[in-house]
Amino acid sequence: MELRQLRYFQAVAEELHFGRAAERVHIAQPPLSQQIKRLEEELGVPLLRRSSRKVELTPEGARFLDSVREILERVEGAAHAVRAMARGEEGRLRVGFVGAASDTPFPDAVRDYREKYPAVHLVLRDMCTLRQLEELRRGEIDVGVIRLFGQNLRGYRHETLLREQYVLAMPRNHVLAKLKRVPLEALDGIPLVLYPRSSQPALYDTIMTRLREQGVRPVIAQTASTKQTMSALVAAGMGVAFLHGSAGRMPHSGVEYRPLVGEFPDVELVMAWRPENDTVLVQRFLEALRRRVHSETAPGR
Repeated sequence: MELRQLRYFQAVAEELHFGRAAERVHIAQPPLSQQIKRLEEELGVPLLRRSSRKVELTPEGARFLDSVREILERVEGAAHAVRAMARGEEGRLRVGFVGAASDTPFPDAVRDYREKYPAVHLVLRDMCTLRQLEELRRGEIDVGVIRLFGQNLRGYRHETLLREQYVLAMPRNHVLAKLKRVPLEALDGIPLVLYPRSSQPALYDTIMTRLREQGVRPVIAQTASTKQTMSALVAAGMGVAFLHGSAGRMPHSGVEYRPLVGEFPDVELVMAWRPENDTVLVQRFLEALRRRVHSETAPGR
């Protein structure tokens, strides 16, 4: 049994006229009649009653027509889904992102992407950089939006979205809030709220080294895994924190932000993906990120 035979049968069953059915499927009437006959022989059941005046469906033919319609609809649906996936318009896309990305053009890019490709099932997962790289390696996410500092991205494709400096977040009534810019040496003896070392070991160690080089004895008051928790602890007066510069886009109540003076690491926001997963679906998402970052960081904004 072939799909073309099912299409021929559907045309005859709906037209109840071999001539009109032949025109509909663009073949001559004799081969159409032969294909229907072969279909009936294969099934061992008459599907049509033919006479010189009319063509009618047998009860078996009417039941078979329902199944044929369902089969052909599913075949057409499968073909449409595959073509749409090849165009990056359908499918499932799993994206990991660091919490810091929420203060960048990333959320706007996600909204742009969802509006343009509503049929794509987009799965967003908030996780640290090290976990993203591990899940990328295992194929559990398709794209990672990470904060790069010292990680080895050999074996991944990657592209820098943003490069930014840290600012110092402090309680609104903090003594350092009187300054427009805060020298690193002014942090000696000041309680700090930091990310745990396990989330970014190289970055943590570099920050500690830079502080000690400026004669600062770091006092770790609290650690927190997210920018939101760090900001809340700062607002509560637990200490000051180093936050990425874009954190000021969505300021936290009771928190002031000041640029730092002195040699301090920059951190890149990077999108990474596996070469073997360089699909149209992935590229459409990366394009949305690029467009939004470009529009929001263009001169004059």
